[in-house]
Amino acid sequence: MSISVKYLEELGVDKETAEKIFAERSKEIEADKVKREKLEEELKETKTSLETLTTELETVKTNSKSAEEVQAKLDALVAEREAEKKQAEADRILKEKTDKIASRFETVKGDRKFSHSAVEADYLKKFGEALESKDYDCFTDIKKSSEAKGFTFIASLLVVLKDFKSIIR
Repeated sequence: MSISVKYLEELGVDKETAEKIFAERSKEIEADKVKREKLEEELKETKTSLETLTTELETVKTNSKSAEEVQAKLDALVAEREAEKKQAEADRILKEKTDKIASRFETVKGDRKFSHSAVEADYLKKFGEALESKDYDCFTDIKKSSEAKGFTFIASLLVVLKDFKSIIR
């Protein structure tokens, strides 16, 4: 039930006093309306600010993840590059070693020809093993080989190489 001037008159309040009560109450209601509008405006600004901050937070999270992903990719690329450098260095060392062994083998072989390229490749392999290994004795194998009968010169050079193995390395 709403209170009106008529209701207050029925309760025994004179009309002038009832109107003063309503005038005062109207001022309070107006002040409350202004407070309410101000609070609604503050609420609206707070909601807008919250939405802006939420958007910024999401952007930061996305950028953070992106930065982390970029850093992870960068780290992976750096590690891959380092592995490639190590592999390239290992390949270079192996090639130098192989070229050095082939050059020495060609020097020992001289003008002589093998009956087949596979035989020559086998002798090159054994020659390299002889230079690399302290345990492997290919000299006996070469001397026993039927192919090596014509190459006693190579076998004798290999024996000399065996004695000077530490110098050649």
